[in-house]
Amino acid sequence: MSIALFGLLSFGLVVRNAMAIIEWSRIYPNGVDDHARSVVQTNDGGYILAGHTQLRNDTDRQALIVKTDPSGNMQWNKTYGDAYTDEAHAIIQTSDGGYAAAGVTWPSNDSGHFWVFKIDASGNVQWNKTYGGPYNDNAWSMVGTSDGGYAIAGFTNNFGLGDSDFWLLKTDASGAEQWNRTYGTTGNDVAYSVIQTSDGGYAITGRQNGHQCWLVKTDSSGTMQWNQTYGDARVSNTGQSLVQTSDGGYAIGGFTESFNGSTNTPYDFWLVKTDPSGNLQWNQTYGGTAEDIARSIAQTPDGGYALAGYTESYGVGTQDVWFVKTDSSGNMQWNQTFGGANTDVANSMIRTSDGGYALGGNTESVGLAGAAFLLIKMDSTGPSQILSNPETSAWTPEPSSAAVATVAAVLATGGVSIAVAAAITPPGLPTGRVTQKIRELLPETVKKWLADFMSSKRKLTVDEKTGSPFLPTKSEALVYSISIAVLALSFSYVKVDTLSQIVLVLPTILGTSILVGFVKTFILIVYSRKRGVWTEHKLWYFGLATFLVTTFAFRVPFSSPSRSVHYGPKFTKRLGAILSSAEIFVSLVFAGFFCLLLIGGFKVIGSVGLAMCIIGAFFDTFPIAPMSGRTIFDHSKTLWAALFILTLALYASWLLLT
Repeated sequence: MSIALFGLLSFGLVVRNAMAIIEWSRIYPNGVDDHARSVVQTNDGGYILAGHTQLRNDTDRQALIVKTDPSGNMQWNKTYGDAYTDEAHAIIQTSDGGYAAAGVTWPSNDSGHFWVFKIDASGNVQWNKTYGGPYNDNAWSMVGTSDGGYAIAGFTNNFGLGDSDFWLLKTDASGAEQWNRTYGTTGNDVAYSVIQTSDGGYAITGRQNGHQCWLVKTDSSGTMQWNQTYGDARVSNTGQSLVQTSDGGYAIGGFTESFNGSTNTPYDFWLVKTDPSGNLQWNQTYGGTAEDIARSIAQTPDGGYALAGYTESYGVGTQDVWFVKTDSSGNMQWNQTFGGANTDVANSMIRTSDGGYALGGNTESVGLAGAAFLLIKMDSTGPSQILSNPETSAWTPEPSSAAVATVAAVLATGGVSIAVAAAITPPGLPTGRVTQKIRELLPETVKKWLADFMSSKRKLTVDEKTGSPFLPTKSEALVYSISIAVLALSFSYVKVDTLSQIVLVLPTILGTSILVGFVKTFILIVYSRKRGVWTEHKLWYFGLATFLVTTFAFRVPFSSPSRSVHYGPKFTKRLGAILSSAEIFVSLVFAGFFCLLLIGGFKVIGSVGLAMCIIGAFFDTFPIAPMSGRTIFDHSKTLWAALFILTLALYASWLLLT
């Protein structure tokens, strides 16, 4: 229970943005470095994961199996193997309610062997067997066969033609070998996935000669019937997972360098669809400028496909879990990234009995010494809209949403300001038609309350000020601190999907706010007070209200809920325009700086800082009172246009980067 609770607090909170499809996630820490390679749903609705654990940094690996209930709460976990290194790569549930696992065991550091072991429903070993010769053999996939036995696929260095060959091993229910077959070239051939086909034979996929994706079809005795390769032989293409499709053909999930425009570009997710004879019907790639690798595939009830693996192109960390859903032609319908600041990987994905998905893998983003088993449960619906790019709102608000929220904030703030101006403007003074109309509609009690409230907030004169002319007052510091705290919490509300991410996100937001705010404040105070004008940070009541509304309505915090006010006998509109321009210019300079950080790979600081600066500058440049843009616009339309165009240029950069 404690481990399940730790997983809930550290990684397993439901994603809170509108695109969320996680029902729950759990981690299962055991040693200092644990990796789950396979997950299946069990007959009781729970899940079982198989992989390996390393108990200490200086020890060898053992196979680790974790059994959970339907909610992911751990029921038991056990380790297996006493050799130099033991790893479980695949697991299945057997007809007697127990489990069979396959992987590799190294009796020494010289060579590994195919390893299959059988356990009962409580994880107790019933038997275990090894297969192979004096050199390396490694089992990567396992399937229960129609006769109650097992088929295991991987590679062998002991048999066949080349350095390593596909190796298919068939056993009975007790693990006794019935036959084995090799398929290969004179190069390196590695099988990663095997299925039993509808005709009783087998299909195997992997990599041929280190470069091409290879699909091999056999009869029920393992005799090859046909084989096909896919991808450019000059670069790397690998099949990692295989399913037989509803039309009798095959779909392969993996990764490729062949279709991303350059032999030097990292891998992309790759989906290959064939007819029943292995002839290529179509293939699709998904990914960005960094490495994106699909580990597992499933066909969905609508005839489409689901792929799971990891991405380095999107998300927030070094590697993030990436889930891609396509239609029956391989066109992406939606996708989702999951993870924290470090490495998060999905190695296995299954369709669950409720129509959803379960992803098994490992995470290093929860503050442990190393990796831990990770189990993610997703529903079947997916995002409420189709995404053309990976969902990244966990860290940076969608630029289009930011524009909508900013415009809404401008209109709301401007509207409230006009209403207040109408209420407190003495009768008889000239006003605009809108203000006059609003004044007529407002009740006298409301106008009196607003007038009294505003009069109590009148600015002090410069003669009433004391203290250093170059330092903020105590009230300024308090207001500034409050505004930073509110801004940070609001950005966290938008960006943080799990409590563990607050450790990284909140300091980044606070640091960015303080850095940018300090530079702005210093410039304004020094520049204005040298000219006999006071510049103060005031809590902006109307801005705070619209700030909170847009944050919770659009999930975009548009600006700090404080504003700079300038006053004194020497204050002029020209000076006000210069000071407002300086604030916007500082935001844009920092936006450019954070843009460079984002391009340079500093994803968290770059994306958060860029979002904060661009949203703030975009808001401030609007030429509508009481926004700063109106002050600049009234003084110099040329200056305003230059700042607005620069803001839009950086905003366009934000669109491209996100």
